[in-house]
Amino acid sequence: MNVLVDIAKFIVNEILSVPAYLIGIITAVGLIALKKTTGQIIGGAIKATLGFLLIGAGATLVTNSLAPLGTMITGATGSHGVIPTNEAIVGIAQAEYGSRVAWLMILGFLISLLLARFTPLSYVFLTGHHMLFMATLRDT
Repeated sequence: MNVLVDIAKFIVNEILSVPAYLIGIITAVGLIALKKTTGQIIGGAIKATLGFLLIGAGATLVTNSLAPLGTMITGATGSHGVIPTNEAIVGIAQAEYGSRVAWLMILGFLISLLLARFTPLSYVFLTGHHMLFMATLRDT
């Protein structure tokens, strides 16, 4: 019995708590539902996972690059503020709320699937970066 508990803890703590892995799993489930080939499922899941990681890396790069500019503007003008970019804000928020954002994306995707299946609204929202922005900005 302890083995099952250990396996469950590993899955929850090491896989489901990593937002990029959750995105890969969501993508794989969606591709399976679309009856894609095994290669397309694996490739799509890997691409989604890497894309999620790249968004975080890019956001970190943007915020680190713009930090000296913010310091310079603050020093020159005495004003205080931020440089608003979606990617930077999402990257910063993911560092603190990453798992919650991923769970919100899963919930939103499932609701979208249910609406498409059981109502006349037969469209599924598949624009991943917009789902990411909406889940992140709604959560924070």
